[in-house]
Amino acid sequence: MAPHTTTRPTRRRLPWQVLPMFLLLILANMPAASTARTIETVRSGSATAGTRYVTFSVARGLYAEAINCAVAPGAVDTFRVANYAARLGIPVSSNLIPARVDASRTAPNGHLCLHSTHLYMNLGEAHALRDRYGSQMLTSGKQYRVMVDLTRAEQIDEACGALTWMTNRGFTNARGMFAAAYPGGREPLTDDIVTEVVRGTCGYVWARNYGAYTARYHPVRADGTRIRTNVRGNLHPVGYYRVVSVNGYSCPPTALCNSDGGSVYMQPAGILRDLRDAPPDSHMVIQGYRFVSGDYPRRWHCTGPSSEHWTRAIETYCWEDFRWIMDNLPADYVATDPLTVARAWGLAN
Repeated sequence: MAPHTTTRPTRRRLPWQVLPMFLLLILANMPAASTARTIETVRSGSATAGTRYVTFSVARGLYAEAINCAVAPGAVDTFRVANYAARLGIPVSSNLIPARVDASRTAPNGHLCLHSTHLYMNLGEAHALRDRYGSQMLTSGKQYRVMVDLTRAEQIDEACGALTWMTNRGFTNARGMFAAAYPGGREPLTDDIVTEVVRGTCGYVWARNYGAYTARYHPVRADGTRIRTNVRGNLHPVGYYRVVSVNGYSCPPTALCNSDGGSVYMQPAGILRDLRDAPPDSHMVIQGYRFVSGDYPRRWHCTGPSSEHWTRAIETYCWEDFRWIMDNLPADYVATDPLTVARAWGLAN
């Protein structure tokens, strides 16, 4: 598939879709609660056999890309992402970390800042995303501690404690998937941690995995390549659940590249290909981090063809490309959260 440019697709309009200007103005100014109710109807729709599901998510409760702990010029914060997605009938989830949400309450400007580039949302914002846009929050653990490095009692506190915190604050679908903290270069969970703690003691349905354990369960195309999605009839028996991490980078030598290393910028056409090729009764989870738009010297380049896009960090991605994926989502998909899918598949109550 050829790389796309940042030009948005032209949408065909049927005669009855061309509304008088005054009606368009009325619709544009409807309160956000109305939008959320529309999404809720779609999200909790009937569990028709063969339905293809998708979840769009923002990792770790991130709010925006920052420069020296101030929102960067050209950053697209999570509210803008959720607002845009809501217009397409897509609720955007996020994986909250209770300790970081709590720390944002007293942080300057209401956002905890880490590494000078990571801003985190506060509790009021998380509630607003839920109430305005139908966002269902997940969790990445109470403090984002690496599970394999903890004692069993600490693992229970990290995973179960996070779920208790979430439930007590009205995020009732958080048990759909535990998005455990990922250490560099190794897996954060073992089979016994998933079986005995994550799913057993705490009651989560699934545990996030980026492909190390789930790849062999992915459907295969005729050309031998695998589709990065979860299929109802072929799920990992332990409970690992595939999530596609949408990574940026391809940082040129002249830029302020993140010293932690990087990756090849992920082309959006590859993600859309997986969405289009996914079989019935499947669920693809697409996770972004921080989004930026346009060009910022030595930090990101998001104009022109996607094949030329780059960012200075793996977790920074061009909003133009993430938006393009949502714009071109096949019409049959139901956008929702993992717990709703588990209920539709008869795997949770």
